[in-house]
Amino acid sequence: MLSLAEMRRSVRLLEPVVVGRRVQRFIQPDDDTLVLELYGWDDEAGEGNKTWLVLSADRELGRIALQNDSPNAPPWPPDFAALLKARMHRARVTGLRIVNDDRMAALLIEGKEGSFELLISLMGPRSNAYLLDLDGKLLGAMRPLSSTRGELKIGEPWANPPKPEGASEGGDHWHDIGDEVFLDAVAEHFADLSGKREYEQMRQRIAQALKKELDFAERRTDKIEKDLEEAKDAREKKRYGELLKQVMNTIDSGD
Repeated sequence: MLSLAEMRRSVRLLEPVVVGRRVQRFIQPDDDTLVLELYGWDDEAGEGNKTWLVLSADRELGRIALQNDSPNAPPWPPDFAALLKARMHRARVTGLRIVNDDRMAALLIEGKEGSFELLISLMGPRSNAYLLDLDGKLLGAMRPLSSTRGELKIGEPWANPPKPEGASEGGDHWHDIGDEVFLDAVAEHFADLSGKREYEQMRQRIAQALKKELDFAERRTDKIEKDLEEAKDAREKKRYGELLKQVMNTIDSGD
């Protein structure tokens, strides 16, 4: 998760990249991540192109940063992404700033429906993304308010969280690299962490699936072995029965 120092630097360098671009899509690939697909003119390339801006409220990967391509979108957009699409279809990013001198950043987005602030708040396990109108009213949240900031209510005024006394800005993991490569380095760093997490999650899912199949196979094998033992016992009993049939006429009741 970005420190305040890293977040300040990210916002400063992202502002000229994203401001003025139009929001083409809001993609929410999971409960903690929102990706904005932005389209605008690239002076260096001399043509229009797409940029993907990530707002992550993940307790480990929390950030505001770029990524290199579009994530896979779910078949149906989650509620927060659907709200953003309804309110800000093809709107334009007009500003980006740090909020409350804290690990919060707000995108100012203007469209036909009006102006809104999309705010990412990095507070460890209570991180979240919020949609506010320009009157400061909370319109929606990506994660449940009950698990992040239970004192807030949809439709009521937004309040900044209290800032811890003596809180420091934290260090800058990329202090030794220049601004011209900072955004790329941040994107690569979090892409690597995300890839490792996806790999581990996939490994665990495969291991669980294999264990489930192995347990099933062992239960089937045990049942087959039991059936074989019962079949052997049945053949022996049948042999005894055939022998008894030959002497039944010599046996009296009660013998």
